Amino acid sequence: MEILQVPQRGAAGYALRRDVGTAEVESASRGVPDPLSMIAHDLRSPLSTVLTAAELLADEASESGDPNVQKHALTIHRSALWMREMVENILCAHASRAGQLRLRRQRVELIETLNELQELVAPLLDQKHQGQRLMSRGRSVPVFVDGRLIRLATANLVLNASKFAPRDTNIDVLVNWQPGSVRVSVTDRGPGLPGGQKDRLFEAYVQGNDSGDASRSISEAGIGLGLAIVRLIVDMHGGTLASGPRRGGGARFWFELPIGSVGDIAPAE
Repeated sequence: MEILQVPQRGAAGYALRRDVGTAEVESASRGVPDPLSMIAHDLRSPLSTVLTAAELLADEASESGDPNVQKHALTIHRSALWMREMVENILCAHASRAGQLRLRRQRVELIETLNELQELVAPLLDQKHQGQRLMSRGRSVPVFVDGRLIRLATANLVLNASKFAPRDTNIDVLVNWQPGSVRVSVTDRGPGLPGGQKDRLFEAYVQGNDSGDASRSISEAGIGLGLAIVRLIVDMHGGTLASGPRRGGGARFWFELPIGSVGDIAPAE
């Protein structure tokens, strides 16, 4: 098994990336009026401004050696990233309900895509001093999937793991290559799967209970769409999704996708 290098971040600890294809999901969801999706749509522009401004402020504070300003800038950036993650899920869910979420399969180097993902979610995991490990088992081959949606699905699994995992622990992402398919597993060292809720974990607006702490803010708990979006994306790819306990404690979520072929790529419209 190969343990891959976690990407380095800049002086401010951030890599600002806009999810490629989000505009397409956003555009697809315009046909059906929905207050929640309209709010999510309207939040995208100011969120981008906040993210950019916070990153610039953190860079300037790092250069000037002002730790207090840098700390506050990092807090702003992390909060905006959480909001953007919720916005992406709301827009994706709305496009699906409107019957306008389409797969755009392309030839994807999955390890590269997941490396980019690590860079994206690192600031959110930093809040709990959590690390990430990306590992690969078997021979890596190109897959024919919708890269932007697979990145969103994996991000949701990683952020879900982060919510329930203790501070100062690792979130592990294992890519297991098999004949004709690839499995992506995300494991944490948290309290494990909630009793009595396992069958409902992938339903919209259902959230597990980590420590019984009802005081968690929405930025910590999310809105309960993440795992439902994972199931939607995996189903669209003809894959399978499951969860179970991690040996030694914690939880493991994984999805398995067919590798596909060039013939799966839809012609340009």
